[in-house]
Amino acid sequence: NIHHVSGAVEGTAASGTVGVRDAGSSVHVASISGDVAVERARGHVQAETASGDVRVTDPGGDVEARTASGDAWMTGTIRQGGRYRLKSMSGNATAELCGKVTGFNATLSSYSGDIQTDFELSVDRPNLVTRRLVGRYGDGGSQIELEAFSGSAQLLACPATGQ
Repeated sequence: NIHHVSGAVEGTAASGTVGVRDAGSSVHVASISGDVAVERARGHVQAETASGDVRVTDPGGDVEARTASGDAWMTGTIRQGGRYRLKSMSGNATAELCGKVTGFNATLSSYSGDIQTDFELSVDRPNLVTRRLVGRYGDGGSQIELEAFSGSAQLLACPATGQ
């Protein structure tokens, strides 16, 4: 566990949980077998695990979260021009957007699970064969990509947001 770091954080664990909280810059962390949690990083977040969940809370920059076996989850306010990519091979890919959401372009894919969104998207290309939804909300200022192979792709509003 790493807490209250003013600079960038980079770390890897072969087995066990990796946790980073209150990083002043970018974070790149990975675990081969264990959960990864990043909370309140001011820069770009890249978090991944082969076996476990990845959770990113209140990111200050772009997010890439990947897991082979587990859920990829992000919750927080998105920034204008931000890029958010969550991918899970065997689990859910979920983004929970909080605060004022002015807009984004979204690509939601699920090959054997559900595709769910709390936001009214202007849909560009629904594709039921590949189970992919591409759409726009508001000004389209950010990019969100959620991909779940054998789980659900969920684009949710925080309860207080009430979209």
